[in-house]
Amino acid sequence: MDTLTCKNCGSSEFNKIQDTYICKHCGTLIVPKVTFSKTRIKLILALLVFLSIFSIFIYRVLYSVDKKMNQLNVSSGETKNTSTISKIDQTIKEKIENELGHFPLEEALNKYYSKAHEKAFFISLNKDGKYAYGFAAGLGSIKEATQQAFSICEKERAKLNLDEICIPYIINENISPSIAE
Repeated sequence: MDTLTCKNCGSSEFNKIQDTYICKHCGTLIVPKVTFSKTRIKLILALLVFLSIFSIFIYRVLYSVDKKMNQLNVSSGETKNTSTISKIDQTIKEKIENELGHFPLEEALNKYYSKAHEKAFFISLNKDGKYAYGFAAGLGSIKEATQQAFSICEKERAKLNLDEICIPYIINENISPSIAE
C-alpha cells in the first residue's frame, strides 16, 4: 500500500475522516483516488451485456405486437369508431360465451370505458377461447398506459399459460392502433 504524503508540508501524519485524510501539520485535505477492482468492472460489463440482451428481447416482443397490429389493421379495413368497438366487443363476447359460457371481460371493458383518456387495453385470446387482459388508465401518457397494460396482460397470460402474445385491443377510444412510436 502506498504511504500518503502531504504535498504542502511533506508530512505523512494524517487524521482520517470518512473517506478523506487531513494533514495533522498543515490541515491539507487529501481525497484518495477511487479505483474499480477487476471484479467490479467485470460485473458492470456483465450487467451491460444483460441489459443489451434484455433490450433486444423487449424490442422483438414489441415488434411482433406491432406486426400483429398491422395485420389486424390491414385485414379489418374498417374505420376505428364506436360502432366498430361494439362489433368487435360483440364478436369477442360471442366467441368467449360459446367456449366458456360467461363473459367477465365485459365488466373489465365497462370499467375501461368509464376511465378518462390516456388509457390502453391489451388482450391475449387463444383459439380455444381462453384469454387474459390488462388495462391501465389515468397515467401521464399513452405510452405509459400501453406499457403498463401490456405488462399486466403479459403477467396474466403467463399465469394462464396462454400461447398468444398480448396485443393492443383499444388505445383510448380507438380499436387496435399501432403502439410503435
